Amino acid sequence: MNITASYELTVVIPIFSQEESLPELFSALEKYKHKSTHRVCVLFVDDASTDKSLTLIRDHCAKVQDSFYISLLCRNGISGALKAGLLHTFSDNVGYLDPEIKLDPLVFEKLFNKLPDAGMVCGERDFSKNR
Repeated sequence: MNITASYELTVVIPIFSQEESLPELFSALEKYKHKSTHRVCVLFVDDASTDKSLTLIRDHCAKVQDSFYISLLCRNGISGALKAGLLHTFSDNVGYLDPEIKLDPLVFEKLFNKLPDAGMVCGERDFSKNR
């Protein structure tokens, strides 16, 4: 059994050479996991990063519960890394986040409210609030 199967939500995050943004991402994810009303895990997908991203992800996952990673041997791009993450996820629900935290992870809590009546829930960003 894949370990993600024991969670209600797996958040898949494709990573390619994001070492500068990872500390902020790790912090935001931990805040979300503590506030979430659901059992949540995070799956980082390292897309053959050329910086220290994989080392930072490994270190984070070694000390932070409910955090996992896979590492791709060659670059697949965001779509390929996301697909690899989805293929390694067996929780009932899967979410996707950008590593640069363009979306607050707490949005998943709002989306969970829609799940009993839907097979799929999709959110959208309102860029007008960023102006």
